[in-house]
Amino acid sequence: MKIKIVNIVLIFVLIFPVSFSCSDDDSAKPGCYQDENRKIINTVLNVKGTVLGPVNTCGNIYRIKPDSAIDKQVTEFLDACNITDDFLQDGLSIEFSGYLYETFETEDVCANPFEITKIDKL
Repeated sequence: MKIKIVNIVLIFVLIFPVSFSCSDDDSAKPGCYQDENRKIINTVLNVKGTVLGPVNTCGNIYRIKPDSAIDKQVTEFLDACNITDDFLQDGLSIEFSGYLYETFETEDVCANPFEITKIDKL
């Protein structure tokens, strides 16, 4: 009986701390482009930019044009998969954060895949 209690205590002492040391709360939690198996290549924080309305050469999407370069692999524009109607205003100044997704070699993109995690009107 005494050996069983010691074993249970040892198991508890060894396993309990390990169960709390494995957490991915700080990792990215993507919500867009998962059906396309795209990977996040960069996390963008507090960048200023402008929302641009649709143009014929890029389909019927609203794009975001960052005021400064955010990644050397990025075109001039971002295609935000989850931009809400409140921000669909051509010429609107914003500050945003989010996830930049990879593009594939076989794609000809006019705006890079992007997921907004935070957006504010300026």
